[in-house]
Amino acid sequence: MDAYLLLFEVAVRHAFYAPEPCAGLRLSPTPASAAKLRRVGAVLRPTTEGVAVYVEGQRLPTLQALANDTNEPLEFYLLGRNSDPDFASATAGLAESRDQVLLFDSARAQDPDAAGWRLLHPGAHASAESAVPIHRPPLGDTPGTTTTPPLAGALPAADRRVPPAFVLRIRIETPVATLGQRWCVALQARATHWKYLLPADWAVQAPQVVDIDQRVGFEPPRPEPLDDGRSTLAARSRSAIAMQRRPLQRFQLLAQQPAADKVLVKRLPVASAGQLHMETIDGVRTLVSEIFVNR
Repeated sequence: MDAYLLLFEVAVRHAFYAPEPCAGLRLSPTPASAAKLRRVGAVLRPTTEGVAVYVEGQRLPTLQALANDTNEPLEFYLLGRNSDPDFASATAGLAESRDQVLLFDSARAQDPDAAGWRLLHPGAHASAESAVPIHRPPLGDTPGTTTTPPLAGALPAADRRVPPAFVLRIRIETPVATLGQRWCVALQARATHWKYLLPADWAVQAPQVVDIDQRVGFEPPRPEPLDDGRSTLAARSRSAIAMQRRPLQRFQLLAQQPAADKVLVKRLPVASAGQLHMETIDGVRTLVSEIFVNR
């Protein structure tokens, strides 16, 4: 038996989970792509960050013949899904509509980095700019433009009803030149303003949220009613903070009166990806992470 060669590898990296792999990630071929992989004798294997596809060396002539077929390009579609409950709320740049999906195409890959990885999207991180329609628009909706979406016929009906987070399209044009290619998707974490909600009677001590590392500033706490009618003090960060599964921020709550710089809370809790809501800040609708602080 001839040795298996690495045809290509795909990695998905996410700033929210870094430096660990993206939790809950699953890359799987569409049924048509799975059949095509079997046809060329390719083997798909999961990796720590995604998948790798191997092919027997003796199959390279077959691959080349298929790649030369102008009627049916030799391309594979991989569907990216994630089962981690934090993924959707922690990921920036996902498609903004259920009628769209992010499409990352090897034909548009960037130049390789020092390690040989080629980003499958413009910019350092994936964004909604890569979103494409899933369904064919009604006739007459867009006069003068094509009514065939980029993924027409590629996604099975079930995947059009419940779209994946993203789709990868890997095209093989010259198998020998493609051998060992490494493609990468870099997902960015959402950034939110952190808002600490403190007991209202702490107002007498003039509390202030302080960053031990002196990187993030907070507004002075001010009274804010809760939905249930209770009063609280709200201290919001002046800038947005990128989400992390294991946040490294070290915030303290100090009392400035009557005892200057007395520590009320030595280490404040950190934001959770599941506690988000929208607020208007300086006239702009902005994501905010609410963090309740008890005595």
